[in-house]
Amino acid sequence: MNDNINNIKNLVLNIKNINEDYLKKINKAIDNIIEYKCTDEIIISQTFDMLLSLVFLDVSDIEYSYYKLIHYTKLFDKGLSDDYEKIFIDQFNVDDKDCKKLVK
Repeated sequence: MNDNINNIKNLVLNIKNINEDYLKKINKAIDNIIEYKCTDEIIISQTFDMLLSLVFLDVSDIEYSYYKLIHYTKLFDKGLSDDYEKIFIDQFNVDDKDCKKLVK
């Protein structure tokens, strides 16, 4: 029984580490999106979706990146940014007032 529990703990730890590495790559992609002024809705949406898929990380780990992309997206597509902001708030049960303070 203890071996099974340890195996599960190790598996979850490995998934968390993979998610942390993936977040670093997503952050680089967000920086590139902003630097090159990408406004392609598909690319932006896929990037939001990748952030939302990181369920093994604490919300605080992805919050800044998510709102960095929200802020950038508001510059050219307020509807898209509002939709993804609502999804984030609903999925992670966060206070939208606190989130809006993260990136200005």
